[in-house]
Amino acid sequence: MTITTHLNIKKPLIVFDLETTGLDVDTARIVQLAYVKLTPDRCDGKQVYYFNPGIPIPQDATDIHGITDERVQNEPSFEGKADTLWRVFQGCDLAGYNVEKFDLPILRNEFKRAGINETTSIGASAVIDVMTICHKNEKRDLTWAVKFYKGCDFTKAHDASEDALATLAVLEAQIEKYDLSTEVENLHTYCHEKPENFVDSEGKLLKQNGEIILGFGKMKGKPLKEVAKLDQGFLQWILRNNFSDEVKNIVRGSLNAQGV
Repeated sequence: MTITTHLNIKKPLIVFDLETTGLDVDTARIVQLAYVKLTPDRCDGKQVYYFNPGIPIPQDATDIHGITDERVQNEPSFEGKADTLWRVFQGCDLAGYNVEKFDLPILRNEFKRAGINETTSIGASAVIDVMTICHKNEKRDLTWAVKFYKGCDFTKAHDASEDALATLAVLEAQIEKYDLSTEVENLHTYCHEKPENFVDSEGKLLKQNGEIILGFGKMKGKPLKEVAKLDQGFLQWILRNNFSDEVKNIVRGSLNAQGV
């Protein structure tokens, strides 16, 4: 397979996609992982792994990606391939579709379950989220993005192998359409630009008069320090649910300051 790119690659870049048992990043298990790895002088091509998640795959997940318990019953666990994948991903820039909120947290959690605890080093450098570029400019999903940017129907969505290739194709088209930089670092910056009062990339936490306030929910507008004193249950709820690692780390720090 020949894969060409306009990206200016200075260090290895992995474009990857996951199919999982569910949508909760804290509990979902990976059943399929596919990636395309680009280096400054070549493309390593596409790699695809299937995993037995060790739990039944819910029917609603199978309805989306088509992967059944029978399909993966003889596949290795993620733990069995964790060391290999750790070496693949270590030190690489990353790209994906909804990668920061979904794929990357799940991948980190799988590494943790496998006994690899230095998970923050995965994605510690540049991370390009193709969905963010879409939302900044068009606000649609991956199937729409393939149609819009490439002019063809994408009929194989929710197969990680096809999704990873489609994501790379969309990224290439976005660079051309919006005259974006081909530098991975600049694309990382573009994906992470945020309003000045945003503490995190989504605006769940905001800066106001020199302190952090909540930007959503029943505590919207209240200082985080105050909520940490008066309603620790709300902050514990944030830690248990599908919020970014960035938000959770700040909330956890606020609770720790209260001795929780």
